[in-house]
Amino acid sequence: MGVLQGKGAMPMSIIEYERPVLLTVEQAAEYLTVSDRFIRRIRYEGRIPGVKLGKHLRFKKDDLDRFIEEGIKQPRDLDGRLS
Repeated sequence: MGVLQGKGAMPMSIIEYERPVLLTVEQAAEYLTVSDRFIRRIRYEGRIPGVKLGKHLRFKKDDLDRFIEEGIKQPRDLDGRLS
């Protein structure tokens, strides 16, 4: 079947470039090394966006990376000023 993944499936190259990587709650928690409960809480608080697919919740890896970047604190010098 070439690059198709089953009857009627789109070629893999199209899927790879047009769709973002979506992670389950469990995968997102593992990626951030936190609990599933923490992922659900920060989603509920609106701190990270999520995608609802029926009853399933998914997260874009890019959104998780952005959450990490926003949480990074700048180091301070000994006087308490930003370096």
